[in-house]
Amino acid sequence: VLKRGIDRNKDQSYALWEMTQDELARTAFPVGMLTKAQTREIAERLAPRVAGKKDSYEICFIQDRGHERFLREWTANNPVNTEAGLLAIEDPIRPGPIVDSDGHILGEHRGHPLYTIGQRKGLGLAAGRPVYVVDILPDTNTIVVGDDEDLLSDRLIADGVNWHTAEAPAEQVRGQAKIRYRQEATPAVITPCEPGVVRVEFEYPQRAVTPGQSVVFYDGETVLGGGIIRE
Repeated sequence: VLKRGIDRNKDQSYALWEMTQDELARTAFPVGMLTKAQTREIAERLAPRVAGKKDSYEICFIQDRGHERFLREWTANNPVNTEAGLLAIEDPIRPGPIVDSDGHILGEHRGHPLYTIGQRKGLGLAAGRPVYVVDILPDTNTIVVGDDEDLLSDRLIADGVNWHTAEAPAEQVRGQAKIRYRQEATPAVITPCEPGVVRVEFEYPQRAVTPGQSVVFYDGETVLGGGIIRE
């Protein structure tokens, strides 16, 4: 059984839903019942050199916050695996159109992998009102923008689901779900659609449901499982 950490600000359960029962059985979480402040107090006695080390808020392996540089270098050195075989693209992160929901071109983006659902800053648009990324279309290298209310959704489909229950549920489960790390789990109904695929219906609409990110299911303090948002 995987439970949420006692320190809500540092709870890592959202990132651990993919662990199997075998992995959990061989894993210990020694600070799961401690707050960060309590952990620092222990460190001051046992390892004072690192006790005051600052918290990490960025991706640990990108020290200079150069996310765009990292993505360009990584994609250039890792060919895309297609049905026809490996396809090497000189610059897979390339400019493309920014359009509204009606398909009208409003501007140009630097490359769709550099944007995320819900993003407002850095679009380079003079729309006369705040606009947000509401959809990303990789096949056409297109960014779709819209209003804030266009980001609200009361359901999603997730695949690659891993259940922490004894057996994968055959019927709908009432619990809570969250779609990002810094978010409180909200009441939801999780309904199995087919093996490894579920539909999640939220009691309250959620903002910026993003394909490719995790959705994690809870029953109070217990992690029920999770999956990857497909749509």
